Parts: sequence; structure tokens; C-alpha cells
Amino acid sequence: MDMSKYMGIFRAESEKNIKELSDSLLVLENNPENTEHMNTLFRAAHTFKGMSATMGFKQIVELTHEMESLIDRLRTRQIVLNSSLIDVLLVCVDTLEGLVENICESEGDKPEKGKKVTANKCEFYPDVYEVIKTLREVNDSSEKVSIQRIENKLLPAKKKTTKEIYQPEKEEKTPVYPKSSPKVKIVQNPRISTEQLDKLMNLVGELVINRSRINELTRNLKSKELEVALSDFHKLTRELQDEVIEARMVPLDHITYIYPRMIRDLARIQNKKIDFIIKGKELKLDRTILEEIGDSLVHLLRNAVDHGIEIPEKRVELGKKENGAILITASRQENFVLIRIEDDGFGIDTNEIRKIALKKGIISRESAEQLQEEEAMQLIFTPGLSTSDNVTDISGRGIGMDVVKNRVERLGGSVKVESKPGLGSSFELKLPLTVAVYQAILVRVGKEKYAIPFTSIVKNIEFSSQEIKHIKGREVILIDNKILPLFRLRRQFQLPDDDDENNIFVVLVEKHGQYIGIVGMNCLENRK
Repeated sequence: MDMSKYMGIFRAESEKNIKELSDSLLVLENNPENTEHMNTLFRAAHTFKGMSATMGFKQIVELTHEMESLIDRLRTRQIVLNSSLIDVLLVCVDTLEGLVENICESEGDKPEKGKKVTANKCEFYPDVYEVIKTLREVNDSSEKVSIQRIENKLLPAKKKTTKEIYQPEKEEKTPVYPKSSPKVKIVQNPRISTEQLDKLMNLVGELVINRSRINELTRNLKSKELEVALSDFHKLTRELQDEVIEARMVPLDHITYIYPRMIRDLARIQNKKIDFIIKGKELKLDRTILEEIGDSLVHLLRNAVDHGIEIPEKRVELGKKENGAILITASRQENFVLIRIEDDGFGIDTNEIRKIALKKGIISRESAEQLQEEEAMQLIFTPGLSTSDNVTDISGRGIGMDVVKNRVERLGGSVKVESKPGLGSSFELKLPLTVAVYQAILVRVGKEKYAIPFTSIVKNIEFSSQEIKHIKGREVILIDNKILPLFRLRRQFQLPDDDDENNIFVVLVEKHGQYIGIVGMNCLENRK
């Protein structure tokens, strides 16, 4: 029987079970008496074992069988759950994740026929047998020394894994030991891939464009039947477009589910105590956007752990709670999603930023003295600027904030930073819900029409041409008590002058904190 066609379903179900295992272990670490999560832990291991047995993955079956036996002893209180066993089981979860990833990626490179070849993909992880062997020792004995021995055997690999998984992206060889990578991967629906959705969206886009062309060509025809048909056509294409867009949307939880484990491991490396909370993870975004911002969110979280949150002793000295706090909040704002990452740690010292920027030649001494607080804060997005003297395995050399900003802005979003020394920092990412379709305003200039994306528009205002002023040879206009430059599309695209320019239509556009007024003759309509 050829099992290769079931690999998509196997991967999706494996990801689900791995998430349940990891989430339940993190809950049980703080609340060992939580019966619900103990049962979820057992059920996930059992389901994983049965599914892997069907596919013929021997190593996964053996590992999940030993996990299942250990969890059963825990839930029947034959042994007591402690931090050592949590560590052991988390290493097992990492091992499972590595096995699944290697199996699926190898299968995707060169699929071959039959169950036998697929099952052999597990041989990429020969050291898994050491994990199984040592895990079996716990199940064969209730002595505490047995638990300590397995932890001692697995802990070096676990520590190595933890240090490696939160590094910036770089090429690396296939590891001998599994790792739980924070690199964002949106689990593909086994029935439809991202590529298929992209192609479908492109076809819908062509359909919408042709619909507009037909509307223009038939505008002067007086036929009620044609008007009804075109109206129905417009409604159907709009519904189709909305359905395809919805199919591309996935919950934020598709990338944030790895963060609790990541924060836990990073905090332990630095001997810090951190309470981590995620709110709004059910909000949906375009999967392309999630894939693009995943690494940026990981970078911000690494910095919060490494440079933001203080060690417990220092926090107590400062009159803070021993446990630091990191909070991710996601909320909807019209056609955007706001993702806010905040901590109650050290904060950002703008005076220190000025000194470092001056030392590295990023700004002059005169500029450093004249910079306002908000302007100084923006310097953290300058390539190569780091406020930390220490290079760590967690946040590297402090580079990457410029990459975070560039990635978000490339998607049509923005990044806002706020901080108070000693109280903490917050980064707010404003992102469009989708990049599959943009809502725009159509502006007429002469006989031509131009679309301006809503993501940049602040407001639309109609003015008399007499309200236009000139400063140093440039046209400007007063909007909200601000003198703003005007940009005429007619001149930019060398279009013929319009006879009627007594009244002009100005679209106020904002980009990177800069405002400009774009001049058209009138606004025609809003369109996607």
C-alpha cells in the first residue's frame, strides 16, 4: 500500500498532537494536579502512537509507547511528577518534532513508492534509540535515581537544543539530535496548499479586473436585462473573492503556540522567572503575513527575555515582583491587526542610545543633542546599533531590529515603540489583515484613473484651487493646521491639463511619519 499520499494528513495531525503534548506539559509544570491536562497528555501520546503505527514509523511508535507508559504511571500516581520529568518529556516532544520534520521534508524531496521507504526515513535519527532506552529505565523502576539518570543523559542534548533553536536564521546541517525550531511554519491544509490558494486568488483577481472592464464597455448600453446580469455577476465575483480571502486566513495561534515553550527555555538559560501571556491569539490574518512576521516576533521576544527582563534578585531590589512579565496582545482595528509585545523589564535608555549612535558614527554630536525622545527611540531600528555590551546565545549581537521594521513595512504595516526606563518597553506592529487584495480609492486625473491603497490614506478633502499656496516654489496646502506639500499626479505622469481645475480633490497620505497631499480631480469610488 502506497502511504505517501497520506503524508499531508500525517503531518497536520502530528503538529496537532505535538502542540497538545507541549502545551499540557507547560501547564502541568506549574500545576501538577491538573487532571484534564494529564489526560490530554496521555491521549495525545496514544493517538500519536496509533497514527505512526499505521504509517509504519517504528521509532515514533517505540518512543510514544514509552511516553504513554510513563504518563500512565504519572496519572495513576505510581510516580510523582516533578521538574526533572517535565524536562525529560519535553526532550521527547522535541525528538518527535524532529522526527516528523525529517520524515516529511525527506518525503517531499524525493517521494518513493510504498510504505517501506517512508518508514525508513526515521533512520535519520539513530540517537532516538538512546532516548527510548533511557526513557524505558524510568518505566522499569520507580527509584528516584533512575529519573535523575535519564535527565543527566538527556539534559546535555536539551541544553544544546535550547541554545540553538532561538538563534537568527543561518544554514545548518541536519542535527543528530532533534530540535524544536521557532522558525515559523504554517501547517499546510492537506487538502489545499498555499500555492493553490495563491493561484486561485490570482484567477479571482483577473475575474474582478474583467468585471470592471465589462462595466466600462457596457456603461452606455440601455438594457435592463444586461444591468441585472451585471449586478448578479458583480455579486458573485465579490462573494467568490471574499471566500478565497477567508480560506487564506489562519489564527495567530498558528505561530504563537511555540512561544510559551520558547520563553520557558530561554528564561531557564538565564536563570530568570517570566510569566508569559498571549491574548487575542484567535484573531485571523493572511497566512502569508504570518509567515513573514513570525521571525520578527521571535526576535522581539528574545530581546525582551535577554535585554528586558531582569534576574529575580535585581527585580526584588528594584521593588518589582520576582517574576517578570511578557504580554502579547492582538486586536482588530478596521482592516488592520495590532500585535503588541510588552514587558515590565529594564526599558530602553534613550540617553544610552544617543551615546552608542554617536560612538558608532551613526549621528553627529550636534544631532545627538537635538534629538527628541521619540526620535532617539527610533534609532534602535538603525542597522548595527545595539544597546547591550553582552553577546548572548539568545539575542545575538543586538542586530535585527532594522529587519523587523523593514519586513513589517514591506507588508504595508508599521512598527511603533514605547518605553520608560525601569518600567518596561512595548512594540506595536500594525499589519493589514491580508495582502491578497488591497482596498483602494479610485481618483480621476483628466481621463485617467489611478488607485491609491487605503493602507496609506489618512483622509480625503476637497479644496478650492485658490487655497493652494507656494513656499520656495513648491505647492503646499494647510490641512489640520499643518503645511503639507502637494503632489500632482497629472504632472508626474505628464497628462494633459484639465479645463476644470477650480476645485481639486486631495488625498492625504502618510508613510513612515511623513505626510503629503496627492491631487486628483475627484474621487470616483472605493474598490478592492
